Amino acid sequence: ELMGFTDPLGKRYSVWLTDVEVIRDLWILFANEKIHYAAHNAHFEMGFLKRQFGVTILGTVWDTEVFARVQNNNHLSYGLQACAERIGETKHKPMEAFLAKRGNKGAHLKAPHDILIPYVEQDAWLSWRLANLQKETFRSWALSTKIDPLQVVRLEIDATRNLFDMTSRGLLVDVEYCKRARQHEQEEIERAKREFESLTGQVFVDSRKTLQPIFDGAGLQYGKTEIGNASFTEEALGASKESPIVASILRHRHALKRMSSYWDNFLDLQRDGMIHPTINQNRAVTSRMSIQDPSCQNWPTDEDADEGEYPVRRAFLARPGCLIVSLDYMAMELRLMSDEAEDKHMIDAIKNGRDLHQEVADMAGVKRSLAKNGRFARQYGGGIDRVALTLGVNRSVAESICKALAKQAPRNDAYSKELIAFAQTHGVGYDFLGRRFFFDRGFEYKMPNYRIQGGCAEILKMAIREIAEIKFNNKLSGMILPIHDEIVLNLHESDLGFIPQIKRIMETVYRPKHLPLEVSVSIGPNMHDLETLKNA
Repeated sequence: ELMGFTDPLGKRYSVWLTDVEVIRDLWILFANEKIHYAAHNAHFEMGFLKRQFGVTILGTVWDTEVFARVQNNNHLSYGLQACAERIGETKHKPMEAFLAKRGNKGAHLKAPHDILIPYVEQDAWLSWRLANLQKETFRSWALSTKIDPLQVVRLEIDATRNLFDMTSRGLLVDVEYCKRARQHEQEEIERAKREFESLTGQVFVDSRKTLQPIFDGAGLQYGKTEIGNASFTEEALGASKESPIVASILRHRHALKRMSSYWDNFLDLQRDGMIHPTINQNRAVTSRMSIQDPSCQNWPTDEDADEGEYPVRRAFLARPGCLIVSLDYMAMELRLMSDEAEDKHMIDAIKNGRDLHQEVADMAGVKRSLAKNGRFARQYGGGIDRVALTLGVNRSVAESICKALAKQAPRNDAYSKELIAFAQTHGVGYDFLGRRFFFDRGFEYKMPNYRIQGGCAEILKMAIREIAEIKFNNKLSGMILPIHDEIVLNLHESDLGFIPQIKRIMETVYRPKHLPLEVSVSIGPNMHDLETLKNA
């Protein structure tokens, strides 16, 4: 018999009568703030409980996947099975056999109870055992070195809660806008196909078999793969990009990519006009956050090519009575690097507002974009050959860029070498908060990247933690996304007065030696049409 009931937050559910007492007990259990919980990929478990039963975990959650990465950032896999094997345990064999027969990972809930129950019991037990072993590791680190890991531990515990709250809040999607944009891309696809077929007399098929004879007949250049096959990637077609045939192919690909990556994806993910992205807490090796479903960090920005009349970010709206507020750290990695290195030349230049990338470009005789990308390749331990490979230039050009960078920022250059030397000597490196980074031999050149990107990730999580403590006036107000070095909020009009406080938090959570961090603020009705808020 089905019955309806309402949870403590006012949401209505229908459940089998026999489940009511179980759900009531779950509410009582998870509402206890004094209980500590362990889970592997905790956001999934927390989301399942909230979606299915309206249950919110109020106690401390220890995510064993997150802390497996804190324990050692250099493993290939952090799934529960891989983590279990590293402590001498194996996953439940009957369930593995059942899934192998079904060929579908999602079939585990359809397994017979005599397989399912021992499987979920073992998952819970493995998570608890992993949590206890991880805590022992961090306690031993705290006793054996002067670098205390507990700041990182506390930060990640808080991040699990804060990021889950962001995911739960979600993004409001303009569904009709997405439908119009999808139709526009479909028309662009058909237009490009007709143009190709008019120019070539051939039915459009984007394949090597179709394109190679057409290119050969028209005398158009294309690339070769390492084994000598014809290549028609965008890079390989660069020499022929002025050709109308090539232009039609690239327009077709561009529109198809936008349609599938953005509009189809957004429409598939939305439920009642809302999308709840998955925010991965520290899956990058440097501990930076990433986002999937959708991949918000890969959306085009103002620096990208013109998106036409349907910019991607315009699809995401402020809630009724609210505005989108974006607070973005300015040149965050460059500022942190220069401050940690105590590079007086760079600190003075940044404080005076000089265009550092253009200065290097002028000295090296290259475009600003090459100077900018070369700076980060060099800053993160790349030698001349690696800089050349990263930028796609010859060694002579890379050498000119590296010399210009060393002249402009001598201490930054030396600091990178010191970080690499430390990692080579000790087999481990640290960021300013005490997070450890491990390396395979020969890969210590990555340490400057880990130190600075890792440090920026710590700062962003520290800022998120403090912002989460603000008591907004309206329940619609709150953080909705961390994108690279940016925090995006949905703020009700009654809470816009908190913007200076949020900006101050972001600029002061890191205590600099000489160079403070700076944050720009922009505000608008959606995530694209934002105007800079001066004197915030």
